Amino acid sequence: MAATAQGGRDLIKRTVEQIQKDFYPGQTADNGGDPQTVQNFFPPAMAGFWSLLRECQIADGKFNRAEKEQIATVISFSNECKFCCASHSNFAAAAGADGEGLRAAVAANDPSLFKEERMKKVGQWVKDCQKKASPALKEAPPFSLDEAPEVIGTAFTFNYINRVVDKFLTEGLVLPLLPWPVRFLLHALPFLQKPFLGMFAGMVGKHIKEVGPVKQGEAVCIVGTDAKPPPGFEWSEKSVSIAKAFTYWCRAMDDLAKEYIPPEVTDFVGKYIDENYKGEDPPISRNWVFQAAEESGLSEAYQSATRFMLLMSFARFQIDGAIKADLKKHFPDFQTQRAMGMWAAHKTATAISKWEGESVMRMSK
Repeated sequence: MAATAQGGRDLIKRTVEQIQKDFYPGQTADNGGDPQTVQNFFPPAMAGFWSLLRECQIADGKFNRAEKEQIATVISFSNECKFCCASHSNFAAAAGADGEGLRAAVAANDPSLFKEERMKKVGQWVKDCQKKASPALKEAPPFSLDEAPEVIGTAFTFNYINRVVDKFLTEGLVLPLLPWPVRFLLHALPFLQKPFLGMFAGMVGKHIKEVGPVKQGEAVCIVGTDAKPPPGFEWSEKSVSIAKAFTYWCRAMDDLAKEYIPPEVTDFVGKYIDENYKGEDPPISRNWVFQAAEESGLSEAYQSATRFMLLMSFARFQIDGAIKADLKKHFPDFQTQRAMGMWAAHKTATAISKWEGESVMRMSK
């Protein structure tokens, strides 16, 4: 999948053009300060993420846009990503979700307050199944196996991007793409942040209404891609377009790791997440991550990467200046730092989707 420089520029150009048409007309290619272009240093990752967002969540399928925006909101609240939660709750309302029920559900972190009966059940399921020990995983899901690719795929997409947005863009409501005087004003007068974000959401909402339903299967990077996702993603196969999106995405993440991350680090971190991530609250102390890195037997440089990536997965709120400074000392370029965070977020989203998918396939037999 590795692209030439010209091929990468062409891929970004085609991706941005489709984002402008299907999602946000003001999207640009190179600012690096929004959830799309934060990944633009590696074009297949940006294109692959757009394919997940478009095919799983934006395009109408078994669920409509408004319903899947509500799933995105539930996951974003669960992950404490303020920007994504605020944005997608507004998008849900613009797409037709009941505003009163949506606001009540967000305020109380309680999907049972959604107005639509179907979304009460689906929203509660995706919230509960963030944890591997959830009793909901031992019961029949409130959707069919044919509907699973959209539900689990949307949850995957936001379990990934919430971590990336929160750590590399903003822990609040102000994105770095804004001109510095605007950022200064919003930080100085935080009561303006929600209204300002509401204005942006209003522009996207207007576009949602103008564009109408988006058709599945047309994401630029999946045209011509086979539908052969790797093991663990069998739940996606009931939707050809979503299976193609995950096939492309997983290949992009493999190539990202090969390009930027030492294989010894990906081997250790990947195995640790596979064996230990269960969605539970992390310990208050960070001793566990220092112990895990030390027991890896890797060099100090690789241990700095291991600590950062494990915290991205298990406890990104514990990534402080010392953790970031230590990583930067050994890996000074932002592309490598960002790639490490993105890959760890991908592995975490993969772990969650795997136990969700296994449950749905088992309970649907």
